[in-house]
Amino acid sequence: MKFNSKKIIWSISIALCVLIAMGGVLYWQRNHILERIAKVKLTKIEKSRHVNITFSKMRLDGLDDLYVSDFKIQQPGDTAFLYMGNVHCKLGIWGMMRGDVVLNELDVKHILINAIERNHHRNFEFLFRSDDKSQDDDTKDQKSIYEKFSDMLTKVFDLVPEDLNLQDVRINAIKNNFYASLYLPDFVVDNNEFESDVYLNCKGSKMQNFKVAGNFSNGDRSLECKVYADAHVPVHFPFVDYKYHANINCDTLRFSFKTLDEGSDHIQLGGSFALSNLHVQHARLSDRDLNFGNGSIDYVLNVRDNYVELDSTSTAYFNKLSFHPYVKLDLKPSLKLTVSVNKETFPSDDLFSSIPNGLFMNLDSIKTIGDLDYHFFFQLDTAHIDKLQIQSSLNKHPNFRILSFGKTDFRTINQQFLYNAYDKGKLVRTFFVGPDWENFRPLNQISPYLRAAVLFSEDGRFYTHHGFYDGAFRYSLVQDLKEHRFARGGSTISMQLVKNVFLNKNKNLMRKLEEIMIVWLIENEHLVSKNRMFEIYLNVIEWGPNVYGAEEAAQFYFNKHADQITPSEAIYLATIIPSPKKFMNRFDSNHQLKHYMDFYYKLVGRKMLSSGAINAEEYEGLSRFNVQVTGRASGWLPRPKVVVTDTIDDEDEGESLIDLDE
Repeated sequence: MKFNSKKIIWSISIALCVLIAMGGVLYWQRNHILERIAKVKLTKIEKSRHVNITFSKMRLDGLDDLYVSDFKIQQPGDTAFLYMGNVHCKLGIWGMMRGDVVLNELDVKHILINAIERNHHRNFEFLFRSDDKSQDDDTKDQKSIYEKFSDMLTKVFDLVPEDLNLQDVRINAIKNNFYASLYLPDFVVDNNEFESDVYLNCKGSKMQNFKVAGNFSNGDRSLECKVYADAHVPVHFPFVDYKYHANINCDTLRFSFKTLDEGSDHIQLGGSFALSNLHVQHARLSDRDLNFGNGSIDYVLNVRDNYVELDSTSTAYFNKLSFHPYVKLDLKPSLKLTVSVNKETFPSDDLFSSIPNGLFMNLDSIKTIGDLDYHFFFQLDTAHIDKLQIQSSLNKHPNFRILSFGKTDFRTINQQFLYNAYDKGKLVRTFFVGPDWENFRPLNQISPYLRAAVLFSEDGRFYTHHGFYDGAFRYSLVQDLKEHRFARGGSTISMQLVKNVFLNKNKNLMRKLEEIMIVWLIENEHLVSKNRMFEIYLNVIEWGPNVYGAEEAAQFYFNKHADQITPSEAIYLATIIPSPKKFMNRFDSNHQLKHYMDFYYKLVGRKMLSSGAINAEEYEGLSRFNVQVTGRASGWLPRPKVVVTDTIDDEDEGESLIDLDE
């Protein structure tokens, strides 16, 4: 079969002419086609998100230069969430042919973002709400954490071009009576590098001026960012102050990340986060402004199907101290958190020198020599809270010793010392803990029943642990988690003693950490004997309104001396230590201990019996009815109810209960 070459050439020529003509028509009509496609897409978003999206003009210059004017996103009846005056972007043709939106360049003039929340109504609710049924909920839920995380990274880096020019950018955040306004005159990304001035104006604070600089790459999906202020003015975070009542500022903040590896079921990111000259002030942390100095972390983050993991190759730095944290958050089948730190042999001075001045007042300028090691493990499965695990141990090596104490020499309490008693931050009593105070009692002059009852109520392992008991703390933490509040404390007698003698009673994290450090030094260096610690404890703890120590308690409640306390009285006194000023609530109107106290008598009594503190006969004699308050405390007990019977006549008689308190 012969082919007519002229006919073939003629046919091809005609086809090319038709294609060119069609292309010419499409090119000539490209703006009309673009607007129609845009309106179809935007209408779909409007219906699913319940939002209005408008623009005054949209056109293509050539095939890949897109211009949009007066672009606006607004919920009906609300202030516009987003407005962009003039937008010019260069589209990636090949990406568009694949169905992806890839921006090669982006120039925007006049950007205004208003994020407003008032009375639980938000003008940006559409960001979290969609009626789009194109993908059912089951399909969405089938995506793993890795897939969701990878999709998010892809979208962010595809939509942010490596050449970016934003001019006159203003972001307003308003929530009820709080507002913050962020202004960027120019934000330019040129050849992957960016730098911009940022002006921040917030309610209740002066306008801040700081700079943002760094670089990023779409190719390896990496970002480096630095935030710093000029003229030695720190960078402040006012929204944190508003939201959490925490004043936080620093000289410089640095952040970076990079995709290290990605497979079919995982993605690995690496990077760093650093803060220099960090200052924090929050009542839950401390009653002082805290200067934490410098802190940073070089991290490796693994994201897989059902968990996110901070790899143990990550390194955290805090002043001179460094360690390798491991954190894993499992999301399925239940939420489970695992945290561990293993810091092998390291110089003790790295720890104590890293404590910022003024953070722990009693430890300021302390000098040590020798080595330590530290191990911590925590695991919580929210589906099985009772199986919570926690272990923490700071171990000294044989070469460790204290060269010099800081502000406080903790050995001073081996001798008589002056004790200051505070109530709600106010000094209420001052007395010597020693022979110069008439109510001081040596340990052997305090009832052995009281000593045993206090031990078994507060810290049954006091004489065997080194200041801490993980089991008691674990049990307290489980109860707190179950009740969603601080229901129980896990303090040992050693910790309570240090809190009372060396620290204030403010409940904050830094005070607790200082308490732990002091207890560790006293117990592990044997600065004070166990008997002396227990003796001080029994002489200084609060046992009622302006009642301190065992001798005053014995007189206040029973009009007797501390060595005369009976087993039943001892258990009562031990049970009121956590809330001594509310002792009267344990009594009924007949001045008898309430029935729920039977539980404490059985619990503490069994421990006293098994330890030999009481014999079988004394155990059988334990009873709340044996506690008769005869001292000054009787005036604080509930007043008895009196039954008054008044006979009116033979046909109408009755009785009424008259509560004398009313």
